[in-house]
Amino acid sequence: MSRLYESPRQSSALRARLTICLAVFGGVLGAAQFLINLLAQTQFPKDPERLALTASLIVSSRALVAGLVVAAILARLATSEWAGQRPDRARHLLVWVATGIGYGVLTPVVAGMLVPLSGLILQVATGAMTIGTALTWIPDTILRAPYAGMIFGAVGLSTGLIAGVVFAVGGWLIDAANASSDPKVSRYSAWVVMLAFSVAIVGITVLVPPAVLAKLG
Repeated sequence: MSRLYESPRQSSALRARLTICLAVFGGVLGAAQFLINLLAQTQFPKDPERLALTASLIVSSRALVAGLVVAAILARLATSEWAGQRPDRARHLLVWVATGIGYGVLTPVVAGMLVPLSGLILQVATGAMTIGTALTWIPDTILRAPYAGMIFGAVGLSTGLIAGVVFAVGGWLIDAANASSDPKVSRYSAWVVMLAFSVAIVGITVLVPPAVLAKLG
């Protein structure tokens, strides 16, 4: 349902809220997707094992950033005025299916492109490389980004597409909540749906046995 006579200011608020909610959701989902895919790469006869908390946060940070950026861009495209989309009207489910496919394919690629840079930052943070030396490696890091994106994008494609399905469902529900004709429901329910999905994703990643999660990769 839509609200009639939405002012430009209200439309901007609706679009901004939807973009922020989807960006946060996409970031959390991207990080979880990366950690699950990492478990799936465990070679037989080793059993999949979770990384320590600190290590998990560090290695998944690039996927979090990638998921956040990709989700934010897709959210803006899905609600863009040039595409004839009104923020006070929920998008059709097929729009979110297409958005989910885009998220599932692009997030592993973008995360892969960030691998060389994140590796450089990690070396500086651990003291293995000085800032001056790291700066000389930046051109090489930029040149290696596209190749890393293709490699990691291919490796993470299956997990990415599963994440895309989750993103499509979550985006559809968040959009429906945000576009509610009741201003109070619209103002708060989008955040609630986003948090519920995000907490559920974190819970699954943390609590489900690694051997089960590895089968998703």
